[in-house]
Amino acid sequence: LMNFQTTQKIQKPELIDTLTDFSSKGPRSIDSLLKPEISAPGSSVISAKMGGGDKGVKMSGTSMSGPHIAGVMALLKQAHPELSTAELKSILMGHATSIKDEKGVPYLLSRQGAGRVQTYESATAQLVADRGAISLGEVNLETQRVSLEKVTIKNISTAVVQGRLALESSGALQLQNAQDLTLQPGESKQVSLKLAIDGSQLKDKISEVDGMLKITNDGRELHRIPVVAIVRKISQLKASKLKVHADSPASSAGALVEMTITNAGKNTGAALPFNLLGVDQRKLDVHNDSAMSKACDLQAVGYRVIEKTVEDRHVKVLQVGVKLYEPLTTWNACEISILIDSDGDKVPEQELAGIPLGNVKGLSAATNENQFTSVLLDAAKTRDLRRDYEKMAASKVGEKKAEENYAAAVIDELPMQPFNHSTVVVVEADVTNLAVASDGLLHFKVATIFNEASTVEMDDYLGRGPGQWQKISLEDRAQAFMDLPELVSIEPGQSITSEFTKGEGFQSLLLLYPDNRSVFSSQQTDLQSQILK
Repeated sequence: LMNFQTTQKIQKPELIDTLTDFSSKGPRSIDSLLKPEISAPGSSVISAKMGGGDKGVKMSGTSMSGPHIAGVMALLKQAHPELSTAELKSILMGHATSIKDEKGVPYLLSRQGAGRVQTYESATAQLVADRGAISLGEVNLETQRVSLEKVTIKNISTAVVQGRLALESSGALQLQNAQDLTLQPGESKQVSLKLAIDGSQLKDKISEVDGMLKITNDGRELHRIPVVAIVRKISQLKASKLKVHADSPASSAGALVEMTITNAGKNTGAALPFNLLGVDQRKLDVHNDSAMSKACDLQAVGYRVIEKTVEDRHVKVLQVGVKLYEPLTTWNACEISILIDSDGDKVPEQELAGIPLGNVKGLSAATNENQFTSVLLDAAKTRDLRRDYEKMAASKVGEKKAEENYAAAVIDELPMQPFNHSTVVVVEADVTNLAVASDGLLHFKVATIFNEASTVEMDDYLGRGPGQWQKISLEDRAQAFMDLPELVSIEPGQSITSEFTKGEGFQSLLLLYPDNRSVFSSQQTDLQSQILK
């Protein structure tokens, strides 16, 4: 006889509808659309072991939450064979339940999606929508705006359905036209939704606003649609004047240069000046395949040589400013690669990489794998380490597993400046560590590398293809403009005149404005850069 009664309790709050600490947060890294879309059990779940007969296996993560949702979708298809895949997704998301952390604070929708899945409620749904979510993505905002979104609601039950459509949200996101709905059996209605965003209630430059659009009847929830937007409080920076205080280009070296930038917008913005290296054309998609991404599309590159203090050491650095055509939520999937050839054989001796440390084996620990860093690598040693790893992996000598580790190839690490939700990033290197050629110049080429498989072009080089090498001098006077400010911050309605010095070079001035308006259209041009001649 066993007595299972006890006064001792083991607290497991993660077992009662709280998210695990390893559950990923959205939004989507390229376009800021809603991810995840739904939550399901995925912590220490025991299930049948594939190929294991009657054995089980315990796993955590999407390895278990994914099969949960797949199973639910199969049951929903069985219950509603007449519904399309999109409609099944709608009743799945539309009948989830919101979850909170252990302190009772609701999770952001970018953590939980529509909520935790509820199979029975989804299977017995009365309503279905043509959209599982209203995902606004990146929203450029000065102070206020209203978006018009349309959703079609269908009654899939055999009874008349009445309900009130309204939005539960924070103060910054509001539905201006809450409305009543009456749907006969089988009837569909399209509703227009006026979603207003009030920037005065947002303190940060980048804010996530969300809400849950609900159809309710006498307090009972009939359907839900999550609404999410990533709001960028944009500036309107533009340089109106670039004056070189010299009577001719022949006498301009060493002359004073004045640059005036005005912020005509209602939010603070930043300007970063560089000497222009070049402008690149857009990635081409000859097949016009919507499944293929054109993200990480290089538009323009500039450089400057400045002096700065990095972690208590005074260094002279080469900074390379890179601009894309379309913005990124974060720069995790888009790396910057600057290949350096010091002996003229077209094989790089060094690589300056702008990366999260976790992207290169051996460079990070669990605490800093997402730390964006400018890493200067010995390219020859990197190739040797890779070759040795492949040999060891192929030989399978003994039981020791081959491990990749490129820490021995690191020459130096300096900060990297990724401006999230923009098209702008800056990488840098100590000039004393750079391998210049025998002519005293730095021979290099610049590329962006997109770390996703479905792309029209993975490595996007500045110029015409991967074979084009550029040359610059790292001497101050060789630049077209020297003593450039690292960043100029300009308040709303303010004009600032910056003073620097004309060098001996003849490049144009590239201004990067990461806080200005961005676009996702391949036919339009954003306002995050300006070239002055």
